Amino acid sequence: MFASDSDSGKYDGLQVHTRVNHNQQSQRFKHSDISTDEKPDIFAHNSSEDSQNDWIIKSDESSVVCEDVGRCEFSVAFMRNFNTYDDEQDIVIVEGVENDYALRGFYYATDVQSGHVTHIGQSS
Repeated sequence: MFASDSDSGKYDGLQVHTRVNHNQQSQRFKHSDISTDEKPDIFAHNSSEDSQNDWIIKSDESSVVCEDVGRCEFSVAFMRNFNTYDDEQDIVIVEGVENDYALRGFYYATDVQSGHVTHIGQSS
């Protein structure tokens, strides 16, 4: 998720889902366009899906590589059009204008068989 500044009341983001078996590397990703008016918090689950999904996953440039159970590296390439026609939920990115954004990343992993949370966290 990102904001125009770290104290902004509008946060916009991309949520990516994939299923991984460390013996079978996955290359399939499902994604959602998410937003919130509160500072993002993975533990509070305070974001919701936008009514319009403006992100595109570039599957041919995305990958998952696992060394072992719970030790995977995810690389997800994505893009979004400059004009999303969703000013209420999206932060407008202007082509040709350089901006700094406050960025916050999250991860949330569950065991495929049991559904129990195995890893959860967020960057600062």
